[in-house]
Amino acid sequence: MAEFANGLENGKGILYNKDGSMNYEGDFKNSIKEGRGILYYPDGSYTEGNFIKGEIKGIVSLYNSFGRLYYKGELLNNLFHGIGEYYYENGKYYEGEFYKGKKHGKGILYYSKDGEKKYEGSFSNDKMDGNGTYYYIDGKTFKGNFKNGLKEGNGNIYSKNGELIYSGDFKNDKFEGFGELRDELLEVIHIFKFKTVFEKYIGQFKDGKKDGEGILYNEDDSIKYEGKFENDYFHGEGKLYYDNGDFYIGGFCNGLKSGEGTLYDSEKNILYSGNYKNDKYNGFGIKFYPNRNYYEGEFYKGFMHGKGSLYYKDGTFKYEGKFTYGVCEDESKNFDDEGNEKCMSDKFKIKLENTFSAINKIIGAENNDIDNLERHRNSLHDMKQYTKDINSKFENDSDNDDIFAKEDD
Repeated sequence: MAEFANGLENGKGILYNKDGSMNYEGDFKNSIKEGRGILYYPDGSYTEGNFIKGEIKGIVSLYNSFGRLYYKGELLNNLFHGIGEYYYENGKYYEGEFYKGKKHGKGILYYSKDGEKKYEGSFSNDKMDGNGTYYYIDGKTFKGNFKNGLKEGNGNIYSKNGELIYSGDFKNDKFEGFGELRDELLEVIHIFKFKTVFEKYIGQFKDGKKDGEGILYNEDDSIKYEGKFENDYFHGEGKLYYDNGDFYIGGFCNGLKSGEGTLYDSEKNILYSGNYKNDKYNGFGIKFYPNRNYYEGEFYKGFMHGKGSLYYKDGTFKYEGKFTYGVCEDESKNFDDEGNEKCMSDKFKIKLENTFSAINKIIGAENNDIDNLERHRNSLHDMKQYTKDINSKFENDSDNDDIFAKEDD
């Protein structure tokens, strides 16, 4: 207990409030708090530290009403000021500089008491601000500039193995401006089978996504796409390269070929030139066969569909008519993969013989053998309205499907 000299308290003692609760416990000198002591507050929290002439000075420890330490460091006018450590209820803690009660200056923010760092660098007004390093839970790190707690300006992101993932500009914690991004993707090989694919993008970003002019590279640094992006998709004019050497130059919309464009093979020969929609030939276009014979006309969802003409490679006219999902409406026509007319299938010959027999009297033909079919073709075409009902009785001839209806790009 405190000793008294000349009526003054000296030594250890306890100072009580009028209601009997403790106000101070510790050292006194001449009835003034002097030395080590604990100051108690009405809410149950308390401060432990050194007192000089009745005021707490130097390193202090602050405890909440449950006795949990939440700050250890310097104070100024009862505010965190100088060097200190602040402990959060969720286990995180900060050690570094404070200014008038807020984190300010150099410091380190930890995920937990185990010492795992979350951020190391500059603070201002209680937020990450200036140059620093941010440590992600998954092991990645960011090194660069911060403003008001968010990544801002230039910076780099590294994988847990130290490999560069992104280098460039940031705004409001997202990629914004010019940068280089290295993506690690999973590509489906087969059902339940995947492989890791690496891509590199160099170009413009907006709101964290590829947006503007840019170049996308394959893992071997060959170019996969160069042109315009929007919202992470190919969008606008661009050039897309395929693994087999083919390439496309033209328009894109949300990652798919759209609008006018031209598809080339590895030797720069045109495979298709015309309109696209949702990655398919759609609208007017010209499609070239391997032997350079070509089709010119309308397409729909990748099929020759509508009015169109077939030409030999020298431009000589071959056939003109209508197509439905790649199949010529003139059922006597059948084309191979070079755009050449094939012989009629046996099944279709029988169908024609039966049809011809039924209308033989109408067209005035004297016989109906196969050799005369070509001679009567024009008559058959003129009598189409009469033969329609008869032909419908026969099943469709699957052998006459155009095997090149589907786009092969």
